[in-house]
Amino acid sequence: MQDHDETQPLGHDDAPKAAIRDAYSQAITKARLIFGNKAAHSWLLGHNAYLGGARPVDAIHEGRMGAVMEALDGEMWGSYP
Repeated sequence: MQDHDETQPLGHDDAPKAAIRDAYSQAITKARLIFGNKAAHSWLLGHNAYLGGARPVDAIHEGRMGAVMEALDGEMWGSYP
């Protein structure tokens, strides 16, 4: 049995892969500006209150890029849910 890659959500194959890669690239770029490289990856994989407890990487796969960018804006400006 193969271990699940935690950077990939389970069962979210609906969005086109190119759009997901583009959205992830935008999110990681902005997250790096806010948190730095290592913390940016942790933020994308961690559960997030702005996203109702969802992980940003999962929200991206669900097509909720706007919500992810709003969450990053909230982190950047220090507004908390």
